[in-house]
Amino acid sequence: MRDVKIRGAKGERVVKNALFDGGASHSFMHLDICKSIGTVIPFMDESGKKITKMVTLADGETKIPAIGTCTFDMKLNEIDIRDEAWVSDKLGREFIIGADTMQRYGILLKYAEKEKGGDEIVTNKGEEIAWL
Repeated sequence: MRDVKIRGAKGERVVKNALFDGGASHSFMHLDICKSIGTVIPFMDESGKKITKMVTLADGETKIPAIGTCTFDMKLNEIDIRDEAWVSDKLGREFIIGADTMQRYGILLKYAEKEKGGDEIVTNKGEEIAWL
């Protein structure tokens, strides 16, 4: 978990303890964070009606509603990231950077022993990411 600065059409915000989660299929953002930096783009069905998508959490049983997406910008070292996160008001964290974003931008998780200070997050060039 790391503090990250994200930006959207309405402004920017530092998110405390953002989680980089290679097991999450998508990036996720809490509704409050999305509203502070941008706008929710609702999920729609084929007829143009707003829909909610249910997301299954890592325990395989718990489901939370996702109401749409929120576009965000973030910079990690030399990597400029522009992506979308699924939005939910039931998310237990403010911001989760999921496998889709990490794969798209070559972000790798390097797990370290606890005695060495915990996990590191590196770019696909093997450089450790500098934080705020």
